[in-house]
Amino acid sequence: MLVVDEDVDAGYWRARSGRAEMLVAELRADNAGLNARVAELAGQVAGLQESVTTLSGLLFGSSSEKGGSPSRGNGQGAGDRPGGAGRRGQRPGGPGHGRRDRSHLETEERVIDVDAGQRCCAECGTPFEFLGTEDSEQIDWQVKITRIVSRRRRYRRRCSHPGPRTVCAPPAARPVPKGLFTAGFLARLAYEKHVLGRPVHRIVQALAADGLDVAAGTLCGALKQVAPLIAPWAAAIAAHGRTAGHVHADETSWQVFEDVAGKDGHRWWLWVFAAPRGAVLYRLRSRRGWEEVSLDLMAYSGPKG
Repeated sequence: MLVVDEDVDAGYWRARSGRAEMLVAELRADNAGLNARVAELAGQVAGLQESVTTLSGLLFGSSSEKGGSPSRGNGQGAGDRPGGAGRRGQRPGGPGHGRRDRSHLETEERVIDVDAGQRCCAECGTPFEFLGTEDSEQIDWQVKITRIVSRRRRYRRRCSHPGPRTVCAPPAARPVPKGLFTAGFLARLAYEKHVLGRPVHRIVQALAADGLDVAAGTLCGALKQVAPLIAPWAAAIAAHGRTAGHVHADETSWQVFEDVAGKDGHRWWLWVFAAPRGAVLYRLRSRRGWEEVSLDLMAYSGPKG
């Protein structure tokens, strides 16, 4: 027979309930502390994010592709960017930039006329009256590579008087003696290489697409022949920059695949000297030491940065 002592059993469960209530109170206290810690860390994160945003703005400046003006609204419809930045491109109703003036370009006029049978009445044949034209324009892009053959005329004396027996017209003017390319070709080649920064092999591909088959070595040789022609300009630019109050100098490694006696590898150094007056001087040196650029730096009268 099972005997149950109700007083003992109730006391047991009261003790268990008291311990559970104490544990719940401790957990609530711990939870409150953790919530306070989370709030503190969230404040620190917000402060750090604000610092990062400020430093990024100082370092990189503002970007037109990030964020948008408040006038764009905060809605995100079809085609809107995330964050309510609005759509890209011209806004409906916004002021336009107007049509570009291309009247300075070489112009070729083409007249498109109505068929002769449609310029008169189909019943009586009376010609229609000319009202004028409706004009539109297109832009064409043509690259024309020309082979210039100079034929120098020669003449022979037909009399017995003294003097040269034959005469010949003077040779055609060439920027480089016995060079293959004209001055215009060399100017375009220098522009492609040094202004647009196109590698020689890509210039070769572009010329091949336009019908000229030329070796990369031929273009490299032409660029070397151009260097003495533009040397006075480079000297004038360098002299103009050295009159500035100060100069900024920096260097970066540059691969030059040329074997030099006493040098291991092909790692060279490209130095840039930027003056506030807009004159920028580049120097390519085989080594990085101070002695390689000391003469260039000492030529500037002001402080160096």
